[in-house]
Amino acid sequence: MLFVNTNVSALRGMANLSDVTARMNKSFEQLSSGSRINSARDDAAGLQVSDRLETQIIGTRQASRNIQDGISAVQIADGAMSEITDIAFRMRQLAVQMSSNTYTRADREGAQMEVDELIASVTSIAEAANLGGDTPLLQGPDVDEATPPATDRDILLKLSGALEQSEANIKAYFGIQGDGTDEFNIDIVAGGGGAVASVWGSAGDVNRMEIGRADFLAGVGLIGGTAANDRVIAHEMVHAVMFNQYSASVISRNWFMEGTAELIHGADERLLADAGATATNFMTGWTGGAATSADYSRGYVAMRMLHDRMKEEGYSDGIRTFTESLADGQTTLDQSFQRFLGISETDFTDWVTNTGDSYINTKMDLTNDDVGAIGGFDADGMGIRNQIDSVGDSNSYSEQPLEGFKIANWHGGFEPPHKKTFQLHTGAQAGERTEFSIRGGTAERLGLSGVNVDANARGSIEVIDKAIKNIHEIRKELGATLNGLESHLRNNTNTVVNVSDSKSRITDTDFAKATATLTRNQIIQQASSSILAQANQRPNIALTLLGR
Repeated sequence: MLFVNTNVSALRGMANLSDVTARMNKSFEQLSSGSRINSARDDAAGLQVSDRLETQIIGTRQASRNIQDGISAVQIADGAMSEITDIAFRMRQLAVQMSSNTYTRADREGAQMEVDELIASVTSIAEAANLGGDTPLLQGPDVDEATPPATDRDILLKLSGALEQSEANIKAYFGIQGDGTDEFNIDIVAGGGGAVASVWGSAGDVNRMEIGRADFLAGVGLIGGTAANDRVIAHEMVHAVMFNQYSASVISRNWFMEGTAELIHGADERLLADAGATATNFMTGWTGGAATSADYSRGYVAMRMLHDRMKEEGYSDGIRTFTESLADGQTTLDQSFQRFLGISETDFTDWVTNTGDSYINTKMDLTNDDVGAIGGFDADGMGIRNQIDSVGDSNSYSEQPLEGFKIANWHGGFEPPHKKTFQLHTGAQAGERTEFSIRGGTAERLGLSGVNVDANARGSIEVIDKAIKNIHEIRKELGATLNGLESHLRNNTNTVVNVSDSKSRITDTDFAKATATLTRNQIIQQASSSILAQANQRPNIALTLLGR
């Protein structure tokens, strides 16, 4: 059949030409953009998947930048702690130097001036460690998130440093420390009866320490205040260590237990109140008991006399040599007296009873600034130790403040406010977060703020050693945090690479395939154009039939 009005062949040719032209346009678009999907019509399902993958890529890259910020923060903190470590080493060197009584008062004061400057430098460095000027790193938490009543929280925070300092002094001056196996509770009770702290125990075992809330909080601050709370804690810690280290026969000697406990912090003011400015028949009739304040004072005098007697016999550490000898849990007082002084315990107590008043009047100065604590000016010719610094200041908070004991209920279920927590979004999804904490690195939080190499050089060595241990713990935590963040960063890098590869397979143009398709379509287009031209000539056949 031959039609003129409708050239079906031409119409089909035009349709094929339009189709191949559209396919060529698509190939041109893919090749020029490099993307296989340039609009939703190209691949609706693929576009949805690729958008989801692109979201993951963008989020992961931002998370990597977050991690890099965290890494920078940790590196800044670690650098600051490195400087603080050097300062702590210098402070320890000065404490060791001033532990010798060959230095003058002016020497000690000069050394303490340097220590004070070093303490200020520690805090200055810690406060200067920040990220971007607005994010402090080593100052500890911004807010206290602890949960107990504020009064109990205050007690725990203050008690931590007092326990640490007391244990350090006992180890430094008496040479004894808990064996690390004894566990006891610290119970905070109502108080109000005048008992700041008490320890219950028996030979080889400490049962508990009780803190009277009302009495404890009545003081003007535990550390550096006028109240004697830290001295009471030191007194009771002597008992705790004795319970752990000494035999039943030793801890049954009240004069020795209480006299040693009084000597750790000094008791000149108690003795002055009990004996008066001039002791007259004060030591006469002493029975070695510990029922009254006067008995405590007499025990204190006995221990001061024993300390001097040991040094006169050639034992340069004085009473420390004596107290160390009892720490095997078997040696009796009588055995140690025989070993070091060649006398019995009874001989010693008789000597104290007979000569104690004279010793008080001629060898003890009860009215000067020094309180008579071991290691101080009166007892050892070292720096003056007054009521405030007789134990030493320490405002640090430790997760376990004692080395020789484990406090079973320490914290009481609350997290101490000594760390600042940072949160980082480390992944593309909502729940992909990580936290790390940095402990405070100021002098106060490290326990260095009260170091006094003038008044308590030997005890300061122990305190600085604990501070150095805290610094090492901080740097260890920073190192672990840094390694963890770098692992997150490497994982994110791998994630971006692999997800990008997956997205590429969906969205990117395969140039080899697209070029082949374009070439094919170009040939088809040329053929379609040629066929269309021929189809357009077919109606001319009708003119032949008309004889033209």
